[in-house]
Amino acid sequence: MRLSTLAERFHYNETYLSRMLQNYAHRSFTEIVRDIRMKRADEYLNNSSLRIHEISSLVGYSSVDHFSRAFKATHGVSPQAYRRHRGKKAAEGSESEAE
Repeated sequence: MRLSTLAERFHYNETYLSRMLQNYAHRSFTEIVRDIRMKRADEYLNNSSLRIHEISSLVGYSSVDHFSRAFKATHGVSPQAYRRHRGKKAAEGSESEAE
């Protein structure tokens, strides 16, 4: 999604819409879109066996490298490390339930 598309849809000037988002959401349009994409990526990494490049495409990144950098900037770890860590947590939870 682009700010220009959103502005056109709601019949606002891009600059006005950008300021409005900053004033009410206290975040830029880019930050809001990135947060939405990262939440969707979290869901895919936690609940699917899709490959990283498939998740990257599904959440709106045309470059896996760009997706990985954005994910790491947001979560502090790469998508691969995030998935491995979540898998370990799930396995540990299963073991404690079995006891």
